[in-house]
Amino acid sequence: MPKVYSEKEREYIKQRLKEEAANCMALYGVRKTTVDEIVKRVNIPKGTFYLFYESKEILMFDALNTLHDSVEKELFESLEQAKDKIDVEFLTDLITKICLDTKNSSLVKIMESGDMELIMRKLPEEITAAHMNHDLDTLQKIGEYISVAQTKDLSTYTASFRGVFALLLFQKEIGEEQFPKVIRMVVRGIVMQLFEEEKQ
Repeated sequence: MPKVYSEKEREYIKQRLKEEAANCMALYGVRKTTVDEIVKRVNIPKGTFYLFYESKEILMFDALNTLHDSVEKELFESLEQAKDKIDVEFLTDLITKICLDTKNSSLVKIMESGDMELIMRKLPEEITAAHMNHDLDTLQKIGEYISVAQTKDLSTYTASFRGVFALLLFQKEIGEEQFPKVIRMVVRGIVMQLFEEEKQ
């Protein structure tokens, strides 16, 4: 009979699983990271792992989303502090900073190695769809700070910002010296359109 964990224990174990999954991905990559290695590091039986996650890929995706959540938190804290002062330049600078801060993160390293594709390929469709919908929800929340953006179909803007993050994989090809300027230029183009009044 499996052990029954308290809510506090469950939260702790889940947090530790995400931490060690991130550590293992950084050390070994997705292919060489095993459930056996993760549970050994967390000091739980292998059977307990499956009370929390159906697969190592779902755990790894959850671990990567922790980084995503911290970036999102920074974004909304900055927006809330600025409130009525939000304009094209402010939002451009904020999103550019977040992009450039992210480029040295484990998320980009995993994308560069091709491991992100391995994870995404093995995720259930409902998790992938929920992730896409979450990105749209995030942009809709940003849109609440920009009155004109509330009248627009934001799905194309969501995909455009996703494209900006994809550019982080091509820093060498773009040119390391020019890279920050290029990111800002692309971000500014999207943000300007977000602020534009719709043509009648």
